[in-house]
Amino acid sequence: MVVASPSGVVISQVYGGGGNSGATLTNDFIELHNAGTAAVSLDGWSVQYASSAGTTWSRTNLTGSIAPGGYYLVQQAQGS
Repeated sequence: MVVASPSGVVISQVYGGGGNSGATLTNDFIELHNAGTAAVSLDGWSVQYASSAGTTWSRTNLTGSIAPGGYYLVQQAQGS
């Protein structure tokens, strides 16, 4: 499910197989896209992940901004 924020930022891609056996890429990533007409500051934004069992949780704080029509790539962990 893709839900746009009031700012126009959406999650445009998610890759969760990074570093696994046979994976094309080394790291997981999340790509954000600013579909709006104004730059969006990412101050106070984060990407959060919890395992399906709920035993692990991580948070990546974001910095910078996304220009109108621009993209922002968030590199995550590698491997399982």
